[in-house]
Amino acid sequence: MQRILQGLRCPIPGHVAAVTDRVLYRACCTRQRKRDGTDEPGIGHVFEREVTFDNSAVRAFLQVTGDNNAIHTCASAARARGFKDCLVPGMLCASLFPAIIGSTFPGAVYMMQDLKFRSPSLVGDTLLARVTVTAKSGSRIRFRTECLGPKDDVIITGSAMALMPRKEQGSST
Repeated sequence: MQRILQGLRCPIPGHVAAVTDRVLYRACCTRQRKRDGTDEPGIGHVFEREVTFDNSAVRAFLQVTGDNNAIHTCASAARARGFKDCLVPGMLCASLFPAIIGSTFPGAVYMMQDLKFRSPSLVGDTLLARVTVTAKSGSRIRFRTECLGPKDDVIITGSAMALMPRKEQGSST
């Protein structure tokens, strides 16, 4: 189920900012349009996704991965380890980076990820995941990745690389 936000239409024809299951996609409005009508990210372009992971999202992730660490589902276990409440699994937060790249650039292949977990994220916190284009070489694009918590506290930093889909040409090389 998807609903379009009023006033958040992207200037690129056919693109919109949308809310799906409380996830705000803001990435499409930061893409640059080339003269030939294709979209291409430029150095410094930023793509973001805001999301709140609730208990059901965390439980679904834990079921898929087989993670049974109680700090993700039991508040008393989390408190016993020194946390305020249940923690969102770090890899669930990190999964936002390939989601941003894959949904912004359909057909992109996520090739590499380097992560540093800086601080925990609590279940129910609203997070902002951000990828920034830092380098381009042919069809490979490097990104700086970061995930921020509700008070702009740094949850994750790192880098990523993706292989962009080849542009279909009228002639082969």
